[in-house]
Amino acid sequence: MMMKYRLVLVAVFGGLALVGCKSNDDLLDAKGRELGERDSEIAALRKRLASEESIRLVMKKDLDATQGALDTAKADADRLRSNNGQLASDLAAALSAPKATPKTGVRKLGEGIEMFERDGAIVVRLDSAVTFSPGSATLSKNGQGLLMNQVAEVLASYPSHRVSVEGHTDDQPIKKSRWKTNLNLSIARAIEVRRFLAARAKVTEGRMRIAAYGEHQPRIKAASKAARSKNRRVEIVLYRPASAN
Repeated sequence: MMMKYRLVLVAVFGGLALVGCKSNDDLLDAKGRELGERDSEIAALRKRLASEESIRLVMKKDLDATQGALDTAKADADRLRSNNGQLASDLAAALSAPKATPKTGVRKLGEGIEMFERDGAIVVRLDSAVTFSPGSATLSKNGQGLLMNQVAEVLASYPSHRVSVEGHTDDQPIKKSRWKTNLNLSIARAIEVRRFLAARAKVTEGRMRIAAYGEHQPRIKAASKAARSKNRRVEIVLYRPASAN
């Protein structure tokens, strides 16, 4: 009987020991899995932080580039305001300058082009008959040749002079043209002359200013066909530098 009792106790304690060992193994396995999951979470967080840091650096680079562009735009705007002030000053001087044509000292540079001095400025006058078709702001081949040769040579001879390109028309109302008024036509012709001189004759565009008068400053105040022909013109006026005045 005693022997049987001892065997029962051994079996019970042995079973408890086995159960305890198995429970410990399960607990260790669970802890191992938990630690593995935590390691995975930490690795994922580190990867996310690295990605967010990369995004932050890219955004900072973009922000710096945008700030640089804004600074450049501000500098350009300041320069344009300064140029506009100079343009307004030059235009005011051109508008206030007397336009009487001298009776002497006119030098003919070719067919439809002449040069003379007026109130201290040098004037190169081109008749519209040889530079533009009626009602058009497109330079003729003859006009292009005059600008490329005679006009470009004069401008090169006075590199420090400021240049005003001035358009004039006659007093006849426009009928068949894309331009609604004579003033608009004179502006378009002056712009075309400046564009051609800058693109083809390599005259610095910033050196040249535009003025346009339409029919309001005629050479000859008469209603004849000959007078109107003389009034249709483009004048390129060279002003001495301010320090030379």
